[in-house]
Amino acid sequence: MIIVTDMKPGITIGPISEDNASLLLANGNIHLFSTNGKTLVIEEGKEYNLLAENQLKGQLWATPAVYGHSLIIRTKDYNLQDQSPR
Repeated sequence: MIIVTDMKPGITIGPISEDNASLLLANGNIHLFSTNGKTLVIEEGKEYNLLAENQLKGQLWATPAVYGHSLIIRTKDYNLQDQSPR
């Protein structure tokens, strides 16, 4: 569950499915991960700003790790590394 304060009326953030992974704050963005592989990236701040929505192959059962400028994401079948530009 995500709790947002100072939301404007009419904006709803609902569950993206069952979530086992913790929220992750990296480079000013909040990353959300669901067990079905759906990922959301929202901008940190008082305004809701969805930056990206992705669907990974496989189920995600662990919180991704930050390594330098990379996210290490482990799904049921794959290990992925997403490197951010510096």
